[in-house]
Amino acid sequence: MSYMRYSSLLPIFAVFSVIVGVLFFQDSQKLPTLHISEAGFNDIVIRARGTNGDENIALYINGQPVQFWNLTENFQDYTYTPPYAIIVNELSIEFLNDRWEPSNSINYDAQIDYITVNGTRYDSEHASTSSTGSWDQEGWCASGNKSTEWLHCSGGFTYNILTGTVVGIGSPPAQELAYGNAVITTDDDYRYIESNSLPVHATGEFPTRGNPNAIIEQNRIYRAPLDPQKQSTSTTIRVAGVALNGIPLAPNTAETYDPNISWAIEAFDADGIGGLGIDWSNAHVQLIGLYHYHGVPEGMLSSALADQSGDLIHVAWASDGFPVYYSQSDAYASSWSKKSGLRPDGPGANAPHDGTYTQDFEYVSGSGDLDACNGTMVDGKYIYIITTTFPYIQRCVYGIPDPSFDSAIRGR
Repeated sequence: MSYMRYSSLLPIFAVFSVIVGVLFFQDSQKLPTLHISEAGFNDIVIRARGTNGDENIALYINGQPVQFWNLTENFQDYTYTPPYAIIVNELSIEFLNDRWEPSNSINYDAQIDYITVNGTRYDSEHASTSSTGSWDQEGWCASGNKSTEWLHCSGGFTYNILTGTVVGIGSPPAQELAYGNAVITTDDDYRYIESNSLPVHATGEFPTRGNPNAIIEQNRIYRAPLDPQKQSTSTTIRVAGVALNGIPLAPNTAETYDPNISWAIEAFDADGIGGLGIDWSNAHVQLIGLYHYHGVPEGMLSSALADQSGDLIHVAWASDGFPVYYSQSDAYASSWSKKSGLRPDGPGANAPHDGTYTQDFEYVSGSGDLDACNGTMVDGKYIYIITTTFPYIQRCVYGIPDPSFDSAIRGR
């Protein structure tokens, strides 16, 4: 699921004004002849086919892909109904998978007869339509007006619609506080945190000693309940949530003591200093290239401090939907502490519990301000707190975690 951002929407009377404008100024704008499609208003319909039946096309609005289709060998109507009102300044159809293998008698081409926008038809072969994927007289796919319905190369048609045309009805999803490359929206039931997984703050140099993985851009959408309900028991999780910049919170690691894998190595050493290549923002990189936080997200926190005030700074959403905060005064003490005595087995048997391993810690109810999941009630609402001591980020949640966070579980 994805969302686009638009700075403004026209009121209802403006929608009709734009539609009337399209009809009235057809000749002055030298647009194609008007036809009324069988589809209703507020739809975009593409009449198309492929030569092979495996061709893929995409509809782009204002430079963003909004719908993908796999074409058949026969002409069909492919309809996109916008989920809300969109002001269209540019509209194009892109052919995505050109393939030409003469030796195997394979030739992928897409034939786009026309499109209709709010019932107005725009022909691909019209002189006002620009192509980046059609052969010219010399057999090259150069940009220009080609007067053809055919896309022979990976490229597309851009149609000369009237700038400011409105398609769809209704308001876009509400957007919430977000930082960096993240976009956070809501509907009636869920909150969606979408980003390309790249922080805008400076990171450590990766690969690096202790972490041989490079940061890789990857588009991800995390979903969390909009109205989470606190349960009587907690659920252990690997991905605790996602920061307001779209970077996941994943406090555990995949490293263990060999041969006893029941002892999990912590991302921070016995003195609280980051190991495993942890950078200044208390983050490093998974095997799949996903940058993620193990503690206070220092890099994002600097952005949050610029427009939030008070002791508690909102930094993330937990996987169960409850908010995650950071206390500037470190006012909330964790109820976790190092175990007394010596390790009964595993690494350095009969050695003290020094905090190198997760199993060196234990929860002591009432010893601090927070529960076993680093949570507490503030002003009648349940929240989680990121602390500067173990567990740093909560290792469990008291709500029901959304499965969309499972995709961020890969190694470290």
